[in-house]
Amino acid sequence: MNKFYKSRNKTYVYLALIAGLLLNCCTSIENNAKPTVYKPGSVYMYDVVITTNDGKIDSCALKMSFSDDVYQWDRSQKMMYYDYSPCGDCDSVHEFTGYIDNGQEIALHSPRMEYLGFTEIVPFPSFILPVGVTSLSEIELTIRNTTLKELNNKTVKQTKKQEGVDSVEYKGEKLVCYKVEGENTNLLSSIGKYRCVYYFNEKYGFVKWIYLKPNGDKIEFFLKDIK
Repeated sequence: MNKFYKSRNKTYVYLALIAGLLLNCCTSIENNAKPTVYKPGSVYMYDVVITTNDGKIDSCALKMSFSDDVYQWDRSQKMMYYDYSPCGDCDSVHEFTGYIDNGQEIALHSPRMEYLGFTEIVPFPSFILPVGVTSLSEIELTIRNTTLKELNNKTVKQTKKQEGVDSVEYKGEKLVCYKVEGENTNLLSSIGKYRCVYYFNEKYGFVKWIYLKPNGDKIEFFLKDIK
């Protein structure tokens, strides 16, 4: 091998090292961005109300907590945890996943175990900052390791719209909330149409979530307390 090829190989090595350093730097900057709502160590308690299409109502509790640890499968995210109380025929569950809160975007992986196994069919709760920004996006998600086995390895197409303002009550206070609505746009003949509405408040985050299933069932999350 002549000197030209040796030199070129060294150049490729240097470029690879520089690219790696830049990637680590960018990831570090994003991870160190000051969170706007979901601060490490904070805990959010929700009441989950399930209303079936025949009018039966069940109520459960869901705890959502946040860490400063990096999410192992995506270094741009940090760790968050869901703790489910027993609900109907479902046992208590501890689930971990990732979230983003970097001053430009807030995005949470939705809880997707047990009775909430369907939530990946619709867009995750996310909000583009600053408040007042409107957006319309199309998303494709390949679902892995869900409790709904018929969805494993299926690609779901979704639309998400960030637009509109509404009020939601939290601890006796009427909060100004910004609406994020989503739905699936494919697999309609096999699973039907699922819809979601998330209500985002600038101070408290997602204070209310609604999931609508094609069979008429409705699942609502109401923020109860923040610790």
